[in-house]
Amino acid sequence: MEIHPVKFIFHSSVVSELFNSEIINRCKGFLEKFNTVLTNNQIERFLLFKEYIINDSDNKARDLYTNSYFDLPLENYEFWIHAYKSENGTSYNAMTGMDMSGAAVLYERWNKLYEPESTNPDYFWQIFSMVHEFIHHYIFPGELYYLAEVKDLSDTDPNLSIDVRFDGIENVTWWKDHQEYYNDPMYNFNVSTINDIKISRLHRALINGKYRSPKHLASFPDIKNINITTQPESKIVVWKTDNQNNEATIISEGISDINGLFNFNWTVNDITELSSEPDRLRLVKVYKNGYKPSGKVIDILDLLEASVLENKTIYSTGINQELLDSPIIPDKPPVTDPVIPPLDPILPVLPPSPPQPIIINRIDRYRPLLNDVLQEIYGCSTEFAYIKDKQEELSKRMKVLHDKLSDIYNKIKTI
Repeated sequence: MEIHPVKFIFHSSVVSELFNSEIINRCKGFLEKFNTVLTNNQIERFLLFKEYIINDSDNKARDLYTNSYFDLPLENYEFWIHAYKSENGTSYNAMTGMDMSGAAVLYERWNKLYEPESTNPDYFWQIFSMVHEFIHHYIFPGELYYLAEVKDLSDTDPNLSIDVRFDGIENVTWWKDHQEYYNDPMYNFNVSTINDIKISRLHRALINGKYRSPKHLASFPDIKNINITTQPESKIVVWKTDNQNNEATIISEGISDINGLFNFNWTVNDITELSSEPDRLRLVKVYKNGYKPSGKVIDILDLLEASVLENKTIYSTGINQELLDSPIIPDKPPVTDPVIPPLDPILPVLPPSPPQPIIINRIDRYRPLLNDVLQEIYGCSTEFAYIKDKQEELSKRMKVLHDKLSDIYNKIKTI
C-alpha cells in the first residue's frame, strides 16, 4: 500500500466562512470518501491529509502545473488538490497535472468545501471528478468517452463508425467487446454514489503499478508490427480517421499471406503520440471474394490491455469474415411419369395360335432389336415431354423409329 500525503490549496472564497478546525475536518472527510472509492476498487494507494494552504493567485492551473512527461518519481510523492474559485456557483472544470516537485495535482473550480455528511450532488461531483483526474494521472490514452462517437470517414464498407448515443452502447461492436469500461469513471458519468464507481481492470493495474507516464511501461506492443489474422489471401486496408479535420487516410494496405497473417505499422514515432485523436485508434477493413466486407476498430486500450494485463510485446487480433449469402435455388418441380404420345399405327393384337416352336424361335431373333427400338421410343417420348426447344428434332427421330418398328412388324408377319 502506497501512502500519499495530500496538500489542499484553496482560493479563499471556497473556505472563507470556515474556521481552521472546520477546514481540516472537511478535508479529512473528503479524503475518507475518496479512499472508500479506492478501497472498493482494490486500489493499493491511500491519500492522507497533510495540510492546507490559501492561495488567491489569479494564475490559472495550466500556468502553474505541467502535463509534460519529465522524470517523475515513482514513489514517495504527494498529491495536491487545488480548488480554484468557482464563477457560477457550482464545481466544474476538473483537470490533472504535475508539479515540478513531482507532486500529482488534481485541480478544479469549487463552489465550497462541503461538510462530510453533505448529500449535495455538487459534493459528490467534486469526489467523482477528482477520482476521474486521479486515474488520469496514471493512464495516458486521454478521455475514454472519446469512444462514444467516432466517425468512419473512409466512405468504404463496412462502416465502422461508433455512435453510442444513437445506436446504444450494447449495439456497438467495440463496446460489446469492452463491457468492463461501461461503468468506469473514465467513461461513465451517470453515477450518483461512491459505490457506483467501478474502475476497470486495466486502469486498476496501471494505478497499482509503477506507472506515471508512457515511458514507465515495462513493455508495449510493437506499434510498427501490429498483427491481423484473416482468411488467407484477403485484402486488408488500414485507415486513420481524423474527425477534427473531417478526413480519413489509408496508412497501410495489402494481402494476407497463405496463413491469413497481415501486419501493419501504426505510423507514429512513439507511444506518447497515441493518447488522442487521430492516432489513438485505427480502422481495419478486410475484403475477400465470397465473403462480406468486415472490419474492426483497434484502440490504444487494446494495445495497453495486451501489454499491462497479458505482458505481450506483439499485439495480435483476428477479424471474422462472414460468407456471402448463398443464392436461393427454387425447388425442382415434382417429377411425374411423362405422357407418351401414342404410336401410329397401333400394333394389332395377334390372335392366339397353337404352339409352333420353330416359329417362336424365329420371332426371338427380332426380340433384342424390338426391345432396343421400343426403349429408344420411350426415351425420345420423355425428352419430347420436357425439352420444348427440341420438339422438331425429336419428331423426326420418332418418325425414323416408327419406320423401324413397322419394318420389324412386317418381318414378323412373314414368318
